[in-house]
Amino acid sequence: NQTNLISDINNYLEKPLRDMTPEEKKQIEKGEVSVTDVYTKMFEEKQEEVKTSSEENPPLNTKKNKEETSKPSKDEIVSKYMMQLYVLQSEFTAKAESTIIQGDRHYENLKKTQPKATARANTITHFTPIVRSLENDCDAKVDAVIKQLEDELVRVGENTDIIVAIRNTYANEKQLKLSYYANKYLT
Repeated sequence: NQTNLISDINNYLEKPLRDMTPEEKKQIEKGEVSVTDVYTKMFEEKQEEVKTSSEENPPLNTKKNKEETSKPSKDEIVSKYMMQLYVLQSEFTAKAESTIIQGDRHYENLKKTQPKATARANTITHFTPIVRSLENDCDAKVDAVIKQLEDELVRVGENTDIIVAIRNTYANEKQLKLSYYANKYLT
């Protein structure tokens, strides 16, 4: 999903993101950083690159060009919002992991006084609303960022084809995470 999204984004941008370095790939393999961390860094660099490029190469001083310089490029816009989406992904993945740890502790404590099946059912009953609330919060924040991205692209006269790819990737990633947790903890 992540690779396909980056490919779609690179096709959309005027100048594609750089590739992951061999060092970054090794860090991911070792678990020192996540793919999300690396992509966040790449989008930060892209945003800085676009900003620096526009400062170094100002257009001729015409009225039309003055209006265009105040308008961010689609690369700058997409980089800004993709960075925000990757930060949200890190934030909510950490919250999900924290909730899972709390659920494990809750279950272990209940197992001391209840049969395993009862402790498991009580843990699931207790944590399901917490997980659903976390999911709804994440959905709302992601939807808001995607809507801002779309609105800004429309405002500067760019096409919004990339929005579909971003929404699809989010839906796929979310489904994969939910399936992973369901298989790990509910079976």
